[in-house]
Amino acid sequence: TAAALGKLHEEGRLDLDAPVQRYVPSFPKKKWPITTRQLAGHLAGIRHYRGAEALSNTYYPTVLDGLEIFEDDPLEFEPGTDYLYSSYGWNLISAVIEGAADEDFLSYMKREVFAPLGMRSIVAEHNDSIIAHRARFYERARSEGRVLNAPYVDSSYKWAGGGFISNTEDLVRFGSAHLREGFLSAETLELLFTSQRTRDGRVTDYGIGWRSGVDEFGRRWVGHTGSSTGGRAVL
Repeated sequence: TAAALGKLHEEGRLDLDAPVQRYVPSFPKKKWPITTRQLAGHLAGIRHYRGAEALSNTYYPTVLDGLEIFEDDPLEFEPGTDYLYSSYGWNLISAVIEGAADEDFLSYMKREVFAPLGMRSIVAEHNDSIIAHRARFYERARSEGRVLNAPYVDSSYKWAGGGFISNTEDLVRFGSAHLREGFLSAETLELLFTSQRTRDGRVTDYGIGWRSGVDEFGRRWVGHTGSSTGGRAVL
């Protein structure tokens, strides 16, 4: 999803610092304005999961339908003043992408990101579809340590925040496309990788969809981890 933001930004179709309502007019205005840049760096104050929300088995036909989970909730803080990781913030970004591209989010991702990079396995994890070679999801029971089948979850509420499944080859293709300019310009790659800061100057070690830091040998790294019900990923 960050790669899609990068493409739209390069084409001049998305202003990262415009209020999100420019692209998602239906999203309720809050006490303070929210920008896509703040959303992408988890600085917007949009909340994360509560309770068992990550186990949602509700089907949402559209990206905008999925926003109803959190769109009426107040912000956790004034945007820019603090950092709070939020998958829901990226759900809102997928609606921003639809507005900027004037196209369905999943269609845009397939045509503008996955196809150009030769990613043949990655797909939105529709539960009502037969997906070739889809793995069985599992988790370890905390009490007795047994491995169990993971509970049923419908990912339609969070395509951009954890709803795609892929094999490892495609993750490598995706990562390799970010090692040098080509798919994205050098300037856009630096935009995605460079840590944002809170208003008082605190470094968050999070740019636009990418974590970053320095390892024990002084080498810069960028990447991300992720987990959903029954699976994990590290890039």
